[in-house]
Amino acid sequence: MKSLLLKKAFLSLLIVSIVSIGLTGCLDIVVPSTTGTVKLIVSGDYTYDLKMDGNTVFSNKPEGTYTLTNVSVGNHTFEAIDVWGYEYGHDSETKYISAGTNNVYLDPPYTPIY
Repeated sequence: MKSLLLKKAFLSLLIVSIVSIGLTGCLDIVVPSTTGTVKLIVSGDYTYDLKMDGNTVFSNKPEGTYTLTNVSVGNHTFEAIDVWGYEYGHDSETKYISAGTNNVYLDPPYTPIY
């Protein structure tokens, strides 16, 4: 009698173990991304220093598209500043960066100093 009870208990434990191991492999665990990619799209006729949150990320760059990866999700400020100085031309945009690709358009107008 004890042998039969022991066999049933072992068989039940074995079935529960196999089912739980099998189900674990079927679950898709989605981990939300905490970073995104930013494409800085700069237009203008001069060269610019490109900044994110006050830090220079690209220096002395002409118009074009520049990519930043692993940017944390949240609000960030992006700037394009003429290499001759802020007063010669600048543009800025604050944008919420989400997971995936985010486009930021900067078009610093030329501001001549007289």
